[in-house]
Amino acid sequence: NSTLAFRLLLSFIIFFTLAQAAFAQFEDVPVDHPYATAIQYLQEKGVVKTDEKKQFRMHDPVTRAEFIKMILETRGDKVSGSNCFKDVKNEWFAPYVCSASKEKLIQGYSDKTFKPGNQITFAKASKILAMTFQFDVDSTKNETWFHGYVDALEKMKTIPRGIFNFNQFISRGLLAEMLW
Repeated sequence: NSTLAFRLLLSFIIFFTLAQAAFAQFEDVPVDHPYATAIQYLQEKGVVKTDEKKQFRMHDPVTRAEFIKMILETRGDKVSGSNCFKDVKNEWFAPYVCSASKEKLIQGYSDKTFKPGNQITFAKASKILAMTFQFDVDSTKNETWFHGYVDALEKMKTIPRGIFNFNQFISRGLLAEMLW
């Protein structure tokens, strides 16, 4: 009977090891990487998926459109809309951008564009993140426009270790960590 128990235990270990390996792990994200848990969280929620090369590309910069998509999907929003900015018509990101615009989470530029392909800075990401998740923002301080948003992220412990300045562009890995 001890042989049978050992075989059952070994079968369970093999099964769970294979099941974990079958989980679509990104080949460019080591299991012990500081962002691995955050990336796995986003993958489990269906926010990110492996590409044909099973790459997450954690160091790639995030565009404004990608940021809005990932943040609204993390929150579980149903999105809709199109033609909400001069440069947002019916593209894949239009429902996300238009939903965020309706909710007043984002604003366009004075020329009525959104510039979806531009990279997003930490300062701008802080504002959108704080507004999306309704963090308590102290706007009474007479400092830079983003100070209250960054403070709110600090209080919620959502500023990852890789942030070094306010104008730093957000990478996919940093965004995963912020959303986790």
